[in-house]
Amino acid sequence: MINIKYERYYNDSVRKDEEKTFADLGALAGWIFGQMQQDYTDSFTMFFPTPENSRGLRDGGPGHISFRPVRGGKDIRIHLIRNADEIIFSDGRFTAGRKHWSTPVKEWLIACDKRQHAHESNSMDDRLAMAASKDGRSTLLLHLDYGDGEYGCILYRVPAERLDEARDAAAAAWAAYDGNGRQGQVEEAFEVAFRQAGIPFACEDYAIHWITA
Repeated sequence: MINIKYERYYNDSVRKDEEKTFADLGALAGWIFGQMQQDYTDSFTMFFPTPENSRGLRDGGPGHISFRPVRGGKDIRIHLIRNADEIIFSDGRFTAGRKHWSTPVKEWLIACDKRQHAHESNSMDDRLAMAASKDGRSTLLLHLDYGDGEYGCILYRVPAERLDEARDAAAAAWAAYDGNGRQGQVEEAFEVAFRQAGIPFACEDYAIHWITA
């Protein structure tokens, strides 16, 4: 398990520190990319402080990880990551200015940076994000772009060992819809696909939200 300290940054006067726990760095990446509701190939929208990206910093070491899920919205800035034994990433904010990144974190940052710049806007892989849960099931987070500034988000809980299969079933259902339909229709299409594949699931209704840009 890893724990992160991050902030929701609106401006220098409005910012809120929070903490969150993940199974591993892979789950953290799923949480980051799964929130994105705009093209994120530029460094103003998403930034991973890889060794290459951090060259030239006067004080050495990494800066914070940052991403902005919605155009014109708040930034999310990750300042510290720690596992059960030690701090594995810090931009210095919570460590009296001391910066640090472990070798596995450097490799993870490089992989995330490559994923960011390999992104194709509105690709299904980026709409279906994975995050581990504590009870042995996994969360399938579906980000749906309907166009005209309207987005949707639906969470399903599925057995961890069938997560990839559930992603494929959801992708096929969404492709068949071709972006048409709305909340109830699309949700029904996903659930029919899961039932046909024999995949147990539970819809987290409270997580459904609709955003108009």
